[in-house]
Amino acid sequence: MEFESLQAILMDEFEEIDASDSGLNTSNRCFQITISPQEEDDEETSKVLLALVFAHTEKYPDEPPHLHVKSLKGISLEHLHAFKQKLEEEASENLGMAMNLNCCVSHTK
Repeated sequence: MEFESLQAILMDEFEEIDASDSGLNTSNRCFQITISPQEEDDEETSKVLLALVFAHTEKYPDEPPHLHVKSLKGISLEHLHAFKQKLEEEASENLGMAMNLNCCVSHTK
């Protein structure tokens, strides 16, 4: 049900991807959320685009999902690392609950 919720909220920004393209060490179903700044009219914000890739583990939600972030356009490795660290903290804080990754998505939009 979580996937359907994300699809309804994010529409075209949410898609299932092949595990071999995910950057994750898993054979579970993998999903990608494409994240862009809301102010796309601004020349600076239109220069960045991020992909959040995730897959649930067998013990989800009692353990965090596998997470990977990648720059699709204009994001430094330093910023990717900081973003992934924040997502991992959020996931750890929500263990035991169906995270729906909404907490993570709300911090990125």
